[in-house]
Amino acid sequence: MGDWYLSKTPDALAYQMLKYRSRDGWTHRDLLRKSHPAPDDLVMAKPLDYVAHQARIVGGGEEYPLDGLPDLVVAFERAKTASTEGLVDLIGRFRLSWEMLPTEALNQPEVWRALLDPGLPITALMRQPR
Repeated sequence: MGDWYLSKTPDALAYQMLKYRSRDGWTHRDLLRKSHPAPDDLVMAKPLDYVAHQARIVGGGEEYPLDGLPDLVVAFERAKTASTEGLVDLIGRFRLSWEMLPTEALNQPEVWRALLDPGLPITALMRQPR
């Protein structure tokens, strides 16, 4: 299982970890704790550390340092507090998927227009429960 994480580029890994944050009750943090992947360099270590420790640090009142993380992760973190206009910009620049956005943002027609603009697959739209 650890090899799956290490076989990705940092950008591809970030995409997988943000789009598919939880499935069937399992998170990437759970899987990392079970598989113990050992990256050879800091470029790969940073996204893994983010998934393993970000929630604990933020929950403890600290900010997780975003330097060295893939741009998609930084955009994901910015999206958490962005205005609708800011979300539209982040979606356009970083191709954020609807799974990467705050739930309340999915009530905004402008956000859905931005998601559809670059070509959200129609099957993904049909699966969306809203």
